[in-house]
Amino acid sequence: MNFKLFNKIFFILLACALFAHCVNTSSGGEKSRVLYLQYGGSEDSVYAFLHGQVFEENSNMDLKDSLLPLPGVEIHIESDSPGFIKAYTTDHNGEFSIPLNKGTYNLSFNKNEYQPLKVTNYIADPDHSAHTKIILVKE
Repeated sequence: MNFKLFNKIFFILLACALFAHCVNTSSGGEKSRVLYLQYGGSEDSVYAFLHGQVFEENSNMDLKDSLLPLPGVEIHIESDSPGFIKAYTTDHNGEFSIPLNKGTYNLSFNKNEYQPLKVTNYIADPDHSAHTKIILVKE
């Protein structure tokens, strides 16, 4: 197996492990969820970057898009470091970009009238970036 292929497979498996523990406290029906996570080494930085976009499912069948960007989602980040808490909000396109130091974090995605989503044990590693899509479902 060549090194590039091995490296690509390694990062795919690592991405699965990094976002594998998502918690949704709602019961029954559709749930808020991580749609995908792509993790790679494309950044050259002292920070690990988490880029992404939050969506809601489109219930209007007249529109061609099945997902609509969800602005104003609050993202709370906590780490094992005492007192470390950061808060971000998605922009008008539901997008966010968060710089993180090396470490393990718990993230929560919240918006009124939507099921919250918690991601635990997200591992941030400098010189790597993650791109993700998140779907929040109305309660």
